[in-house]
Amino acid sequence: MSNEEKLKYCRKITSKIDKMKYGKKRATTFVLMKYCVFMGNLLQNNKFYFNGLELNIAKNNNYSFLNKKYYNNIINTSNFLNDSNGIIMNTDYKKVLKKSKTGDFVFLDPPYFESHDYRFNYNVEEEREDMKDIEFTIELLEELLKLNNKGVMWMMTQADTQLNREVFQQFNIRKFQVSRKINRKGQRVNELLITNY
Repeated sequence: MSNEEKLKYCRKITSKIDKMKYGKKRATTFVLMKYCVFMGNLLQNNKFYFNGLELNIAKNNNYSFLNKKYYNNIINTSNFLNDSNGIIMNTDYKKVLKKSKTGDFVFLDPPYFESHDYRFNYNVEEEREDMKDIEFTIELLEELLKLNNKGVMWMMTQADTQLNREVFQQFNIRKFQVSRKINRKGQRVNELLITNY
């Protein structure tokens, strides 16, 4: 196929994701298209949209994610989840945190509130973009304190904002830089790594 034909084909597949029932087919299609789309960005204005071919596919006709290494990683992950009775949940994060117990380790990567130009939903049912930053941040603090009381160690990444520095000041906060290629190539911004240990 030419690049134009590949792009058209991928757009056709991506346009069907929204109408698919939640399950293996939807998840598999989403992951496959995420590997094929430019910069891995499959959402645009809160809708599935295939904006262009991933560069390795467009320039080199290279589908590295289809090689044996990736296949083995998927099989190993599947085996690990099956052997350890692991589950993947699609629900409110508070319900997931309730399942934690003493001695567990939890990693959190919650929504970052840096501007009010929200173009995504983390969970469609929650509609977090309508909540004020402070309300969500205080709710998150309450959930982290519950983890502390249960003896759960946790680590969280967050935007480097004054609000986050104030609300989470009782915990260990470290600043680090990340590169966000979605906005501008090579743009580096500060983020926070917050832990209770």
